[in-house]
Amino acid sequence: MLNLKPFSVKSLQTIIHLKSSTPYVSALKRIQKHIIQLPKKQPSVKYVTVKGMGVKPVEKLMQLAVFFQVEEGFKVDMFTSSVEVLDEYVEEDEESGSSVFKKRLVSSVVMRIWRKDVK
Repeated sequence: MLNLKPFSVKSLQTIIHLKSSTPYVSALKRIQKHIIQLPKKQPSVKYVTVKGMGVKPVEKLMQLAVFFQVEEGFKVDMFTSSVEVLDEYVEEDEESGSSVFKKRLVSSVVMRIWRKDVK
């Protein structure tokens, strides 16, 4: 059974996904831009969420969390988890091109950066 979340424009404007190829400085600037625009565009939203899966994005998120907490003075919450992903492998030996699916666990981190006016 799939656990699907409904799409909302509010979540689109407050969730940032980091990949392993995302440069640190561009992620920093994108997060700062979202934090600045948050009270104007989404006054009811109290934090920006940054998500990353895999080893490199997790390291980057930890560095960003330290920056925003120590240098900028924001309240930062970090949540770690493991996410089960499904990989599809196509067998090239057979003419039918059948697919094989394999499950694996990937480490994941979710960071919440709270607005400064929120207690």
